[in-house]
Amino acid sequence: MKLSSSERIYLLTLAQLLKEQKWVRQCDLAKRLQVSRPSVFRAVSRLEALGLINKEAGLLFLNETGPGYLEKS
Repeated sequence: MKLSSSERIYLLTLAQLLKEQKWVRQCDLAKRLQVSRPSVFRAVSRLEALGLINKEAGLLFLNETGPGYLEKS
């Protein structure tokens, strides 16, 4: 699986935010990365489709594949 550099940044930032706080919303990613909410929506949708993250009740989580992908790359 090949991620774009921006998708990789979103994934790494999500992992970092999850270490700092209990839960992460899309607006948290937008604020941290200083990008628009639609940009975050597109990236999150792609990462979710690739099976790297889960979205539940508006909250974002790395699933079991996400951390493994980060370790390999």
